[in-house]
Amino acid sequence: MRPIYLLGVNHKYQLGFGGAIPVEGTLEEFAEFEQFVRRSFTTYDIRGVAEEMSPAALRKHFISGDSLPCRLAGGAGLAHRYCDPDPEARKRLSIESNDQRERHWIQEQHSSSHVTGNLHLRLHRPSNQSMKLIAGRFDD
Repeated sequence: MRPIYLLGVNHKYQLGFGGAIPVEGTLEEFAEFEQFVRRSFTTYDIRGVAEEMSPAALRKHFISGDSLPCRLAGGAGLAHRYCDPDPEARKRLSIESNDQRERHWIQEQHSSSHVTGNLHLRLHRPSNQSMKLIAGRFDD
């Protein structure tokens, strides 16, 4: 089985630079993040990207389109999946805690048809031992 790689990332990098609500960070920092993700695609032979993000969370931050990692994956011809349940799904699935949400997020990823060789983008460090952390400075 191919490994799953994890990139700990601050959500601001998922939202992208220049959105309706300014996020802290310089254009250079966002460019560095984009380059790092693109390099990770080839360095680790990534086949898909899974994010701890949802379209509802993007709308909450006034992002009308997709997340930056989703756009990067699409540009590279890779599969992409938002794995964080939106508020309606949380209610339907009786998800009340962050631990339950994380279990759901991991289950969603593992049920994906492109699970092997994925790059996960998450805010927190891995709790799942099958994930390998990619060192980066984008989680602060």
